[in-house]
Formats: sequence, C-alpha cells, structure tokens
Amino acid sequence: MTKVSDTWELLNERLNLEEMIELHQIWQVTAEDFHKINVQPRLNTKFDSRKNLPDLFVRNNWGILPNSRNSYVVGKFNIFCDVVLPNDLEKVRAKELIPHTNLQSLKSDDVYSEASALNLLYSSGALKQLIGSDSLPTVSGRMGSGEFEFNINSSREQGSALSISNNKSTMEIDAGFETSDSLILFEAKNIFIDDFNIRQLYFPFRKWERQISKTVRPFLLLKQEDIFFVTEYSFDEPSNFSSIKAKAKHVFRIGPFRFDTKQIQEIIEAGPRARVSEKVPFPQADNVANFQRLLEILANGPMNKSEIAEALEFDERQSDYYSNALRFLCLTAKSAPGEVALSALGESYLTATELERNAILIGQMSQLKSFTWLASQDATKSDAKASDEFREKVLEDFEVFFGQKPEASTLFRRSQTVAAWVSWLRSIGG
Repeated sequence: MTKVSDTWELLNERLNLEEMIELHQIWQVTAEDFHKINVQPRLNTKFDSRKNLPDLFVRNNWGILPNSRNSYVVGKFNIFCDVVLPNDLEKVRAKELIPHTNLQSLKSDDVYSEASALNLLYSSGALKQLIGSDSLPTVSGRMGSGEFEFNINSSREQGSALSISNNKSTMEIDAGFETSDSLILFEAKNIFIDDFNIRQLYFPFRKWERQISKTVRPFLLLKQEDIFFVTEYSFDEPSNFSSIKAKAKHVFRIGPFRFDTKQIQEIIEAGPRARVSEKVPFPQADNVANFQRLLEILANGPMNKSEIAEALEFDERQSDYYSNALRFLCLTAKSAPGEVALSALGESYLTATELERNAILIGQMSQLKSFTWLASQDATKSDAKASDEFREKVLEDFEVFFGQKPEASTLFRRSQTVAAWVSWLRSIGG
C-alpha cells in the first residue's frame, strides 16, 4: 500500500467516506481535512491515470475532481479516458517532418519536456497540418477555471448522471493556439500513456467555450522518441464531462533520428558497454520510455522505491520493476540499502544525444540472447515471439544470468518484457 493509499484509508475512517458516498453518491473533501492529518492535498488528489488511484478508490470504483480551490468531490464516477496507441505499423508509416535546421535552441534530438515537444510540433509545421491553418500561441499555464455546472455519468449500474458545481478550481493548459475561427488547447505528455484524466481537457474546454465566440478544440499530444501522436477530442454534450469522444488521430515523426537496419545490427554486434555484475531480477519493465524518465529524475541524486513511485506516479511495485531493469542494463546501481543511483554509464547516457541514448540502450539490452534473437527475426512474422525457439532463448537467459528455471507464469511475463523491448527497437528503425 502506498502513502497516498494510507492517507485515504485514514480519511475514510475520519469522514466515513464509504458510508457517505453510498448514501449521497458524491461527497466533498476539503483541503482542511488533509491538513488535519498533516498531509498536502495536492499530493493526494492529483491522479492523472487509473494506475495512480489509491486502493480505496479502486475497491469502490470512485473518482475525484476539484470543485473549488480548496475542495474536491469524491464519488462513484469515472474520470479517465482510455488511449488507443498507434501500433508498430502506424509508427513506421508515420508522416515524417523535418524541423527547422536554423533553430539552435530547439533540436529534435534534445526534446525532454512537454513544452519543448509542443514548440517542436509548432515550429515543424505539424500543427498547421493538424488544424489546416496558421495559428498563434496564446494561452498557457495555471489559471482559474471559472464557474460552471456539469454532469458526470455515474459508475453505478443504471445510475443516473451526477451534477457537480465547479467554483473557480485551478487548472493548467500546456499550450493554446488561436486561429481565425478556433482556439486549439493542448494537454501534452512526454510519454505514451494508456489513459488520461478527462479533467485535463474538460476544464480548459469549459472555461474557454464560455468566454470566446470561436470554436474550442481540445487536443492530447503524446510523444515517445521521435513519434508524436496527436488526438483531437470533442465533448458531444458540452455540459457532460463523460461525453468525451476521440475525433481525429495523427501520427508524426519529427526528426529524423532513426537508425537503419544495418546500424541496429552493428550496435548489437558491438555488444554492451558494460555487463551486469550485481545480482538483479530478470527485467520486468515493458515501457522503455520510462527508463529515460527515471534516469533523468535520478540525475538529482539517489532515490528509494517510494520516492521513485511518487516522482513517476507509479505504485511501489512498478518502481521496483523499473529500477531493477535499469540495474540489469547497468545504467543504475545500488548506492545504499533500498536506494539506487546513476552508474557511470547512466551518467554518460544523460549527456548523450537521443541517437546515442538509444544506442546505449540497445547495446545493454543485447546482453539477453532472447533479445538479439527476436530482433533478428522478420518483423512481419508476428508469431516469432510466441514460438518455442523464443521461449528456449528466454530460458537460456534465465540460466545464464540467474541460475534458475522459472515457473511458466514467470517465464511468460519476462518474455513479454523482451518482446516489448524488441517492439520499441522496431519503432526506432530496427
């Protein structure tokens, strides 16, 4: 159980939340309620993904939304929208754009923040292709949401819509661009995600659709490596939070900084720059983009799994998975009991360009024979990762690195990680 989950269990005891929500469907929790137990409200109420929800919310199928600067409503409603990410083929077929070569302060291989990703989208011409006209940057940053009423669908079976009053809660807009007839609002993530909090699009949409005469168009930008995945959303019923719909999806590749097949082969043949020497578990961390996020956070110093979980909005189990995977890749090492820190190779990674970073990762992944074998297979044959030969390669890796024969369920999960790494490799040209 995480610290956030512990906080909500304590609030449940003090405020009888389960009983109150069962009776009234929604219940208000104030900033003062958090202060009375000596915790900060924002750290315990900001859930950008389902995986961040505290145990109490998961058990009861609850959601939470701010309804003023100092209070929140909790109840049986869903606040998340699922994302259907582009597949490998869609990534390969992504429209390629070349950014301005005369920009010295914005380079496509050095984009590690949401703000820079949005600037690159704008300066490369991708935004103009998305919206079909010229635009100028206007609104951005933290601001008040204003006052408005809205409905949200109940998560109870056959439950009616719930009515919520929002009274000047705080919100944030990553970027806004205005055209002759519309206002384009962006929420950006420098990583691919499985779902997002609808509030991040809905509150800005409601604020501005009431203040201006132009059409307000909400967009979500996800960036991973050189892939920019942009989805436009609409709210079919502007007064209904739950009426969100994905309209148009676009996949761009802005760079280029991809490898060709020959370069991938050369990197794998050259082998790892360092080999794992400490005892670590077989990697179980599928999202390669999280490696970069964690390494950049560790640039500030050693961290334990609780600190990593809080910084990356993970649970502590995921924190273990990713920190252990980076130890296997020799990019981090134990610095003290329960702590990890950057290794010398990890420090080199952080000073490298995007291409060099990916080359380091590929070389370190090549320690696993199962990785190099699957990477050498025909990418059009999707059955390779389900083959007996791949399974045998993963078993060999278990014996070489860990001196054990895993159970079938463990073997399957670790095989999935290796397959995910190879999928990432294919997305950058392998």
